Amino acid sequence: MKPSGTLFLRRSEVAALADFPAYTAAVEGAFRAHAEGRSLHPQLMHVDAIDGEFHVKAGGLREPAPRFGIKINGSFFQNRAPLRHAQHPGRNSA
Repeated sequence: MKPSGTLFLRRSEVAALADFPAYTAAVEGAFRAHAEGRSLHPQLMHVDAIDGEFHVKAGGLREPAPRFGIKINGSFFQNRAPLRHAQHPGRNSA
């Protein structure tokens, strides 16, 4: 049975999936696939919202197995949360 629905991951869950060398290898492979014409054309979108905005970034790979990824970021600057990590000013984590 194939999973259905949408999977949402927290920053900590994504960080636990692979180490830095694996991430850099994946990014290198994606850039190579794009240069060789094996990627879907990446798309960007900006949507203004009441008191904020959304940025949408999407793209994917055609082979070796079709993959698609999308990132949606909402920015509502009046809703700033307090800092949780003093060692990383300006960055909150989930």
